[in-house]
This record gives sequence, structure tokens and C-alpha cells, in this order.
Amino acid sequence: MRAMILAAGLGTRLYPITKKTPKCMLPVVNKPVIERAIENLKNHHINDVIINIHQSESGLQTEEYLGTGSKFGINIAYSEEETLLGTAGGVKKASWFFDPETTIILSGDGVFNLNITEFVEVHHERRGLATINLSYIYDTSQYGVVVVDDNWRIKRFQEKPKPGEAQSNLVNTGIYAFERKIFDLIPDGEYDFGKELFPRLLKENIPFYGYYSEMYWNDIGTIDVFRQVHMDILMKKVNLPIPGKETRPGINVGINTYIDEDAELIPPVAIGNNVIIERYARLKGPLSIADSCRIEENVYIEKSIVLPGVFIGKGSEIKNAVIGGGARILQGVTLTDNNIIGPSSIIGEYSTLAGGIKIDADVDVPGKSELRKDVMMEENG
Repeated sequence: MRAMILAAGLGTRLYPITKKTPKCMLPVVNKPVIERAIENLKNHHINDVIINIHQSESGLQTEEYLGTGSKFGINIAYSEEETLLGTAGGVKKASWFFDPETTIILSGDGVFNLNITEFVEVHHERRGLATINLSYIYDTSQYGVVVVDDNWRIKRFQEKPKPGEAQSNLVNTGIYAFERKIFDLIPDGEYDFGKELFPRLLKENIPFYGYYSEMYWNDIGTIDVFRQVHMDILMKKVNLPIPGKETRPGINVGINTYIDEDAELIPPVAIGNNVIIERYARLKGPLSIADSCRIEENVYIEKSIVLPGVFIGKGSEIKNAVIGGGARILQGVTLTDNNIIGPSSIIGEYSTLAGGIKIDADVDVPGKSELRKDVMMEENG
């Protein structure tokens, strides 16, 4: 059995965090989200995977990191899209790769612990052309809602219904089991599962089914969900691996990382590889600090996500922030609450950001600034 991971999306809803990193490559507690999907496939003996990528710098980042898959013990092929083909169109373009057997399709922005083996077994038992993995969500307004009958056969869809109008709380997770014949129903070019293929199956009365289990699932399509997934993993609300060695309960530390003996770490805290944490720094979880960061002395960080290569200068205070890769937070900066700092931006010495302020990528904020509104480029609103 083979699988495909859909990873060509641009991740615009996560701007500015995804301006320099493709969504599928964002670290989720110090491991790229797509790597977590690959590990799940490997755990269920699926060792041949194709990944669609956009012909852009972000797509090249994904291919450069994953390579042939040898470091994960699997084989990876790539399907490049010069123009985005949609979910179904991307799969059709890559269909040369699939065996006559069942194919698994995964969304590259999903964090989950689905038992894929059991999922496929149920798919085979029902003998449908397709099976959609479902999750129970209270607020369905940002998801595709799926309505099933007593036998789990899919009867209708609702795309992002308004609160109170949803006919079900079961939503499409972007995880599918397909039989080979389904590719005959997908035309070449741009085509979408939710908007075109699945409605066609309903119209033609072709049986396909939903599958539900008590698994964990969340996509990282928005900053709020990106935060929530981190908190869920760090607080061990879900059984997903945290990289690094657990040096004491709730503290995970990567290789080649230096933590001064006078620094204080209050769990849960996950720290990546090649990180330096200087004396009197105080790190209070739930907190994730990715690879190659430097935290200077007397820094206080609480309930935040710090992405790779970030520098935080002495005496800075950071609460409930998301800091993009390569950003520099200079000495004495205060990020008061719920700030988002874009990649490679610089926040000048002794600056203060009011709660909720968002800073775009590559912004240089002068020292001693007091920001009370977002700093975003015009093209991104």
C-alpha cells in the first residue's frame, strides 16, 4: 500500500509565520508537521510515499529537508505543481505512483494519531470506493461537515456552515482511503475533493463512507489552532512524541543544547537542538523553543512558541507569543500578550508591543518603539 501527502498549499492563513517556511514544514513542538505524518505512515508499514509540492522556494525547502526519505526509513517521490491543481487535481497528477491496491491520502497540515491500519481494515470491510476519516468538532464553522446514515454511508456535505446550521458535528479531516477506480472520476487539471469529486459521488449514488474513532486530530490552518496543537502536545493531552531527552518530568532537551545552571525551567518545556539558554533566564511552560535559538540572561518567556533561529536579548519579557524563524528580539523588549512576530523581523531594544499586535516578516522595528497596531505589508492586509 502506498500513500500521498498533500503539501502544495501556500498557508496564507498562517501569515506571517509561513512567509518563509511552507506550512507543512512548520515545527510542531520541534518537529515539522509533515514529519509527524511520515512517522505515522511508517508505524503502519506504509513505506512508499509521494508528496505534491508547489514549484516555489517553499516547495524546494520541503524536498531539501525530506530528501529521498532514507533518513526516515521510507521512500519518497515528489509531484511538482507549477500551478496549484487543488486537492483532487494534485492526486490525479500523481496517480501514476499508486499501486492497484488501496491508497492513503493525508493532508500535510494535519496533526493526528490515527490508527491507519484499523482505518484501512474498516474501509475494506465496507467495500466503498472511498472512506473519509471524520472527527467530532463542536464549532464546525471552519470545516467541511459530513452527514452519514446509520451504516456510516455518506449522505451529504456542508461546507463551513454557520453556527446553528450544521447538520452534523462530524467533519472531514483530509485523511482518505481510496480505491484505484476513483482516479478515473477525476479529470486532469484543477479539481477539488470537497467541492467537486465528493458531490459527484453523491449525485451518481456511488457508495463511500465515513470513519470515526476517538483519535486526536487538528489541522494547523490558523495561528490559534497552531497554538492549540502545541499546548495539547506539551500538556500531554494527546500521545504524540516530543523530541529530545526528558531530563526531568516535563522538560525535553535536544542535542548540543546548553542550559546555564542558574536558568529556571518550569514544565512543560520542550527545547530543540543547538540552543543556548543563559543564566537567570526563566522559561515557564507550556513552552516550545525550536532549534538554534539563543536566549540571553534574565529573559522571561511564558506560554509561547519560539521557532528556529530566534535570538532573544537580555531582560526581555515575552508572554503567549509566536515568534517566527530567524527573528531577533533585542534587549529589554516586552511582548505583552498574544503577539505574533514574523520571520527575520527585528524588534529594537526596549520596545513594547501592546497585546495582540502582529508584525510582518522582515520588519525592522526601531528601538524604544511603543506599538499599538499591526505592522503588516499592504499585500497581506
